[in-house]
Amino acid sequence: MAAPLALIVHLLFGKQGGEGVKVAFEELGQYLSDFRIEVALEQVTRRTNVSANRATVQTIFTKRTVEFAHLVD
Repeated sequence: MAAPLALIVHLLFGKQGGEGVKVAFEELGQYLSDFRIEVALEQVTRRTNVSANRATVQTIFTKRTVEFAHLVD
């Protein structure tokens, strides 16, 4: 669990322009859940013919809408 948390902190630094970040414990738990979903979406996109729009540094950990498309071979 340390590696995903390290990635989340790194992403939060990127969103804040490299400045310090202060996050409530509950919010960190929500970020961890969101991150797990983002990784799962990436796996679905890579392993199936369903695509989902990817998060960016600006959109990760926001209440974004994910769009899916069925890719035809």
